[in-house]
Amino acid sequence: EVQAAFADGEDPDDPDALDMRVRAAAGQALEELDLLRDRMQAPQDTAWAEDVRDTYVIHLDSWVRYLEAIFDDPRILREDTSPYSLDINVTGAEFSRAVHADTAAQIDDEVVRFAEDLVARGFPPPEDSQV
Repeated sequence: EVQAAFADGEDPDDPDALDMRVRAAAGQALEELDLLRDRMQAPQDTAWAEDVRDTYVIHLDSWVRYLEAIFDDPRILREDTSPYSLDINVTGAEFSRAVHADTAAQIDDEVVRFAEDLVARGFPPPEDSQV
C-alpha cells in the first residue's frame, strides 16, 4: 500500500497524506486478520490440528501487534521495526515446526495438504529458518 501511494502520485513531501494511506492499509489488514482469527476458533479433531491452529493464531497475533503499531503511528515504518520482524519470524518458525511435526502422518491427507500449503506460501521449513 505504501508503494501504491507513491505509484498513484501521492506527494512524498506531504507526510500527512502518506500517513493516512498507510493507516488505512493497516486498518484494513487488521480487519481482515480479525475475521480470520474469528474463523479459527472452531475446535479441532486432533491434537496436531489444535497445535497447528494455536501456533498459527500466535503468529497471526504477532502481525496484529505490528499492524496496530503502524495504525497508531504510521511513521514507525521510518524507525527500527526489527522487534516486530523478530516476533513475526519466531512465531512463523514455530508454526512451520508445528505443521512439520511427525504426527502429521496420522492426520487426514486433505488437512495436511492445507497446512503444508500455508507453510509453502509464506514460511520456510524449520531447518531453513533464520530464527
